Amino acid sequence: MERPVITDAALTLPPEVIAGHLALLEDVSLSALIKDKVGSMLDSDGRRLRDVIASNTAELVRTNDGGDLTLRLLTKLARIFELGPIAFVAPRSFSDANDAIAAAAVASLRASDRAFKGATIQDAVQHSVEAMFGQVGKRFDDLSASEQSDILSEVRRFIEQLPHAEQEAIRARLGLDSLSDDYLKKVLVSGALASAFAGAVSIGGFGFYMGAASLVATIAGLAGLTLPFAFYTTMSSLVAVVANPLFFLPLVLGGGVWLFHGKDSELKRKLAVNAVVQLALAGAAAESCTDGRDARVIEEWREARTAAQGLLRTQRDVEREATNRKASLGALESARHTAEDAMSRSEDRRKQLFTQLTDACRTDAEGLAAGRWGSELCATGLSLRAALKAHEKAVEAPLGKGFIRGLTGHFKRAVGGGAAWVAVVPASEEAANAALRLELAGTLTATFPAVEIVRTLGRTEERLAVDRAARDDLNVQVKRAQSELHAYEQQVLRAKESTLAAQSIYWGLED
Repeated sequence: MERPVITDAALTLPPEVIAGHLALLEDVSLSALIKDKVGSMLDSDGRRLRDVIASNTAELVRTNDGGDLTLRLLTKLARIFELGPIAFVAPRSFSDANDAIAAAAVASLRASDRAFKGATIQDAVQHSVEAMFGQVGKRFDDLSASEQSDILSEVRRFIEQLPHAEQEAIRARLGLDSLSDDYLKKVLVSGALASAFAGAVSIGGFGFYMGAASLVATIAGLAGLTLPFAFYTTMSSLVAVVANPLFFLPLVLGGGVWLFHGKDSELKRKLAVNAVVQLALAGAAAESCTDGRDARVIEEWREARTAAQGLLRTQRDVEREATNRKASLGALESARHTAEDAMSRSEDRRKQLFTQLTDACRTDAEGLAAGRWGSELCATGLSLRAALKAHEKAVEAPLGKGFIRGLTGHFKRAVGGGAAWVAVVPASEEAANAALRLELAGTLTATFPAVEIVRTLGRTEERLAVDRAARDDLNVQVKRAQSELHAYEQQVLRAKESTLAAQSIYWGLED
């Protein structure tokens, strides 16, 4: 096949045919097959996989023109075969795509089927026909006489209805003078009929292939044969792969155990090989006339590439902005950490100075009460002096004579002193706070031994207020930055989804 028959078929077949191939390649997976089988067991009237494929085929036809469907199918095949990007920039691109897809399909078939030794798509076509009839021949002797007779009648009818050129090719290959049951049985069981039919494909093309596949399905129904999954990946109608109930029988009876141990990619490649074989046959039978669809494919590829590149640029812009926002958030968090450290140091210094000031108040309670710290502090000084005297009285209470009374007296001193000290502490703190308020208000004018402590504490209090305000402001900025970063991260996710969606439809547009 010198012409690019695969891409010719993709460019000339009706949109519903292209859409059918595409829907099957997109919808069939291991999980979908198992789900469909389980669903059919539980609910025979439920929505089946074949219904999903038929519905998606119709939707693809409704929402895409022929050129778009062609582009999607060819890029889908390229992706399944892991060919890498295929650029459709000129008419020559279709020949390049055809050669790459054909070579990949042949290599895939050779890797998955040891019996296949061919090197071309024509070899793959002939092998698929041999595989179909070979399964029937292997089981023929196990059938009843009535079943054998029915099968031979169907084979004879099929051959007699073929065009003259195809009949002659088969007769010449087999050396047939007549189509007697004995001779047909002999060539069917020996595999000679399968080989002859495979050779006839080169003459009959896609029509012969479709008829042969239909014949095998008919034979299987007549004889009650359970054909292996390999057969259904060679049938002419891709939708028939899942529409035919025989497709699922191997899953139950063991013939399709490979499905449970394989991967979806293996299943996709088998279906893709089948699609390529059918496209090759259809392309060989079709006129090499694309009706302008090739130009539309090139234009749509360019438009899709431009759109995908735009989406990718948008994604990268948003990712870059998200990175910048993340860096800004990191800087703010670092600044907040520094502000918290500064505030913590100011708080520690304030506690230290305040303790010194309360000690100074208790030491000079008489001066406080006498007004040496300023008349404004006399009242707090009087309260502190009274608390200190009460404490002094409690800890100096008489002990009494004798051991027991002395022990009891010490106990009373300890309890009474502790109770009295409870009043000393708040009185000391109130005096210190009163002095600090005067300092912060700028009205502390008296000179006394602890005045420098008060002034230093006032400056520390002001520093602490500044540090706390800075920390609080940074907390607000960090929360705002976190919210903005989250919004950009969501934009990144949406942009990636849009880009991946475009690239999944047209393989290779990311380059």
